[in-house]
Amino acid sequence: MQRLTRRWRTSALLTVSMALAAFAFSASPASATDLRPGVPDQITGGWFDDHSISGDNHAAWGPHDQPLAVRFRAGVVNAGAAIAFCGTLHSPGWMAATQGPCGAGGPHVGWFRYVTANHFGHNRWQMLDVQRFALVRVGGSEVIWDTRWGSCINASQYSDCERNPNATAIGNMGFLPDAAKVTQDGADEDQIIAIPNEYGYRLPEGAWQLVHIVNPYGIIQGDPLANNATCARVTLTWDASPGGAESPLVIAPRVGAEPCQVPTTLPARITGPGDPNDPLRYARAFPITCQPTASGHCWTTHPLRCSAEHPTARTFISGALVPAVDPCAPGGGGGGSNGGGQPGTSPIRGLSQRAARLRITTRLAKRYAPQALRKTLKMKRTPRGVRRSCRVTNRVTARCTIRWQSRTRRVSGRMYIRFVAGSERNRWTYRADLRSTNRRTGRTTRIRHKKYRTGGRLAS
Repeated sequence: MQRLTRRWRTSALLTVSMALAAFAFSASPASATDLRPGVPDQITGGWFDDHSISGDNHAAWGPHDQPLAVRFRAGVVNAGAAIAFCGTLHSPGWMAATQGPCGAGGPHVGWFRYVTANHFGHNRWQMLDVQRFALVRVGGSEVIWDTRWGSCINASQYSDCERNPNATAIGNMGFLPDAAKVTQDGADEDQIIAIPNEYGYRLPEGAWQLVHIVNPYGIIQGDPLANNATCARVTLTWDASPGGAESPLVIAPRVGAEPCQVPTTLPARITGPGDPNDPLRYARAFPITCQPTASGHCWTTHPLRCSAEHPTARTFISGALVPAVDPCAPGGGGGGSNGGGQPGTSPIRGLSQRAARLRITTRLAKRYAPQALRKTLKMKRTPRGVRRSCRVTNRVTARCTIRWQSRTRRVSGRMYIRFVAGSERNRWTYRADLRSTNRRTGRTTRIRHKKYRTGGRLAS
């Protein structure tokens, strides 16, 4: 995945701005506010960079400890009158948001939250709950919501908001009249879809949608809600070998005509400081004196664990969207997707029963290991007398040590078995790391798969 450099981000901003501007230009001028969401594009699967919020795809605590991520770009068109917001300091990191120019005493419409990305120059004030994004399975019950860091809505076409964490007020925020604006451009603080690894491979493959809702809670006064949702149709599949640079989560565009699957129930709005649903509840940021480093972070070496020396976002490291307790507090445990703290509320709602039941066991791993050996050795029949011992490594994967010999060869090594939720039926996959020795010549050949291969459908 391409690293999010400043050059890439500027190019992306220009491209999407031109596209949205064309849409705005074609819209007829209107006197009333009318926000219209852009269809998400440049949708890819990747890793969520747990320690810095930014998702820049480097090691952190290791790729298997980081949540998976659906990354995308989207914008908003204001096809009506200008919209202004004012932020007034409420408490550290929080500003109350009112609609209208500063000093006008407009209605309270939500909150500005200081988003700590821990990347030099990218910590900014964002307005919460202006947009929401959800990954929704077509014809299923699964809905996965975004990270809800908020939206940068300064009054320009770009996403360069106030950066000073010590600001006491912010104005000049909002949407220009009859104009397009980039609000999700791949910058560090943007909202993305993040999926804790405990749910990896349990999301059914097949048809999904990435739904974009603007003004989802009706907090912006005067904006009609009839056209505030749009979607991109995608296909979700599981691929690639764990441990590689590629994400096993593969998201591809899909041609479809079904209507947008807009969820009928949204997560509750953020109510302000102290809200237990605040995804930045335990966030820590480096001081304002942070200096840029060669890596672009506020540290010279990236964190290897959750600690006071590396104040992190502290959101997904407990394997949940919002940890129940601070996982970096003394005695709270270490890093990793399941380390530290108690599990909080899952961002995934309505997991289908078939996917929820997807779980490997030692017995099942032993059952499929000989079949995986047959496929690896390209045999017509499953060999008998395969000695194997298996250990479950997580909810859907197991590692088996196997030994088998025939009159002509002797095989030993490891076989990795993984279960995957398919679109209609669950399936099993395998990956081999074996040594096959010819008993006549004594020559040994290594058989090693870099990626998992399809084994077949899981037995009912």
